[in-house]
Amino acid sequence: MKQILFISMLLWLALPIWGQTAGESHLSGVVKGINGQPTVVCNLISNSQADTLEVAADGSFAKSYVLDKAGEAYLYVSGAEVEQTSFCLYLKPGTSIRVEVELQDGALHPSYSGDTGAESAYRNLHRNMCTIGSTFSQEAWLTLPHFAACKQYVAEKQQLLREALHREQDSAFVQAEEKQLQESLPTYYFSYATTKQQAGTRMEDDADFIAYTQTINVNDTAQVTLTSAYLDWYALVHPVQGLSDVAAKLRHANTLVTNQEVKNKLADSAMVLLAFAGMFGADTSEMALSLYPEVLRLSTDESLCTRVRDELKKLENQQPGAEAANLQMEDEQGRAYSLKEVVGKGRYTYIDFWATWCAPCRKEIPALERLVQEYGADAPVRFVSISLDEKREAWLRQLTTDKPAWEQYNIPKANQDACAEYYGISGIPRFMLFDKEGRMMQASASRPSDPETKKLLDKLIKGIEQ
Repeated sequence: MKQILFISMLLWLALPIWGQTAGESHLSGVVKGINGQPTVVCNLISNSQADTLEVAADGSFAKSYVLDKAGEAYLYVSGAEVEQTSFCLYLKPGTSIRVEVELQDGALHPSYSGDTGAESAYRNLHRNMCTIGSTFSQEAWLTLPHFAACKQYVAEKQQLLREALHREQDSAFVQAEEKQLQESLPTYYFSYATTKQQAGTRMEDDADFIAYTQTINVNDTAQVTLTSAYLDWYALVHPVQGLSDVAAKLRHANTLVTNQEVKNKLADSAMVLLAFAGMFGADTSEMALSLYPEVLRLSTDESLCTRVRDELKKLENQQPGAEAANLQMEDEQGRAYSLKEVVGKGRYTYIDFWATWCAPCRKEIPALERLVQEYGADAPVRFVSISLDEKREAWLRQLTTDKPAWEQYNIPKANQDACAEYYGISGIPRFMLFDKEGRMMQASASRPSDPETKKLLDKLIKGIEQ
């Protein structure tokens, strides 16, 4: 839940970009107080361009960028006695900005001047307070006794941002940031409510908070983000057994929301959240398995639903207990088999999907060979290698060289897309384990070289022999 809330916060606080006229933006500055030569890197967010800037002996630097619109950049500064620190820059075509970075009390501090100095100072303050600071963190929420105190706290902190914001002259910038500050309020309010609820406070008993939630029109297409935040909290308070938080949210949306356009947008945002979770390294398979059916119930967007049905089928095919695919393969003599025919037969089946051109696949073969030799031909575990080589001749040549002592098959090129689609195979080597009835046990089993593989196989064998 914490990871989902963090990702949701990132989506809420996505940085706006203004301006449309192309031109040069001139950056200059100086680093003071660092012994030796500092390192200065400028990273343009719009195109992920990172430049290590040339720094003069006096610590000064300068660089010009041709931009087609205004946007944000990060300036990274480091030195021998200080860790790398980043600062926000607001760059705009046809303008200049100067940044003086000084080492004080063991930390780097920026001061901005020039055409977009005020905007840059504001963006840096906003980032430090709202994104990477503890101002609106769970620790801060836990110190506030009730929702009225939360509203006052947020208002006081945002006032500091507004004071910095109104020190600059770009009315379009001010207007856009004012809008962002206002739209971020529900994020903080529901983050507070969620934190307190998880800590044991019944937010349903906070009259001020409940009164606030009653102002939300869940069918208003202009307030879908607010509705989404409300439903996140509602799903936490009203969990659905067997469903992840985000899936429960969509289940409740189907009941509480009647506007189909809002429902479709909520389904879309849930899929975006799932994608972001994957990008942040989360294992999303379990979440997706409960989420996808709720998306299909909630959304009428046929394009989205088609994609979700395809992904759901792949996940279901990989679940423990799923029957093996009827994928067509050939042995060395060209005889046709299906995967379903090969696995099972009263023995566990450990499968290696590989190809002769795949270096990591070839690296695992000696470890696989050692397992085959250790357990022997009559062991309760069989080993099967299935080649994804498009050229059958290359596969046969490699078998002639290696002379493997375990079963070998090749999936012809015409059937390989079906294999990838059925099991969601996006890379090899890929290892799977099927039970003695030919049902899926592990769709992504550990590699032969991983000690955990032998431990698992030993346990299976002992279970059979007992």
